Parts: sequence; structure tokens; C-alpha cells
Amino acid sequence: MHDDSQSTGVARKTIDMQGEVAGSASEATLIARHTTNALRRRALLAAGTTLVKRDPKDIAGAIALGFVLRGRGLGAADSWRLDGLLSGSVDELTRRLTEAAHHLPGGDAGAVLVRAIDLAAAELAAKGEYAAWKRRADRYFKEHDAWLAADEDMRLTGAWRQRRMTMGQQDLIRATCALWETDLPGHLLRGSAHDWLDAARANLRYKGLGA
Repeated sequence: MHDDSQSTGVARKTIDMQGEVAGSASEATLIARHTTNALRRRALLAAGTTLVKRDPKDIAGAIALGFVLRGRGLGAADSWRLDGLLSGSVDELTRRLTEAAHHLPGGDAGAVLVRAIDLAAAELAAKGEYAAWKRRADRYFKEHDAWLAADEDMRLTGAWRQRRMTMGQQDLIRATCALWETDLPGHLLRGSAHDWLDAARANLRYKGLGA
């Protein structure tokens, strides 16, 4: 007859040994282990090591990052403020964080970051709005001007000018008018929309808007 008590005793000893081994791992060792695993996962997700390229418009990634920021107490209204904080120079960021740290002695880095945003919310929101517009405008003109540079006649008289404006043009015009606090220009075709945006870029460059 099989002795269940003996097998149970062996199993219990095995469990106890596993508990002792797990308990012997220091907190520093566990942190190092988790950090190593996280770095491995990040490497596998990198564009150079996967067939699926990382999409800057990836919604899942935005949500995952958003959870971290929400956990720190930030909301949708803080998005431009955070962008404004991160768009400045390293010296400016250091100054703002140092100032915020004086208001939160003993606070962790996340709390200091949130405090830095709160201390200059309106200013950072304006800087963030401009920074977001500037990135969008630079991307639009980099792609569009390279296409048009191939043929000046096409740029001035090409059939493309009579087509409907693109979604990218619509979004950029709306953002530009919101930034300037001016009215939308009304109905534009693709060519006239390009001309309007080109003039807007020149005006911004020479007037130094957002500086």
C-alpha cells in the first residue's frame, strides 16, 4: 500500500525549500532581475529586431504611457504642459525641476515633475502647443517640399493644385489658426492650401512666433 503521508512530507519539504530560496533573494537582486527582463523585452520590441515596425501613432503605446502619467495625477489637460516642459532646453528643464524640488523636499522624481508643470502651467501649455504645431509643420513641409522640388512647373501649375486639400493640410491649417487665434481661411484647394501654409511658415519664421 502506498504511503501518502511520506509523499506529502516530501512535497511539503520541496515547497518549504522553494520558499527559503525565494526568501533568500535580496530586494536588490529581484530589482536587477526585473530590470534585466524589462530591457530584454524592450530590445525585442525595438524596430530593428522585429518585422513589425513601431508606429509613432500606436494607440496601445499611447494608452500604456498614459497610464503611467495618469498614475502620477496628470490628465488630458496636462498634455501640452508636459510637451512644453520637455520641449525646452536641458538647462531650462534642470532649472524648472530644481525649483520644483525645493517645493517638495523628499518627493520622488515623478512628484517633482508634476510640481514643475503646476508651477508654470499656462506658460508650459503655450510652449507645448507651439512645439506640437512646429513638429507637425516641419514634417509636412519636409515631405511636401521634397516632392515639389523635383519640378517647378508642377509646383506652380500642376493638376494637383486643383484637387481637394489633404487631411494633413486641413489639420495643419486648423492648428495654425488656433495657434494664431485667427479665423480659418475658408474653402481651399490643395494648391491654395499649400500656398497658405507656405506663407504661414514664412510669417512664423520672420516674426519669431513662439520664441
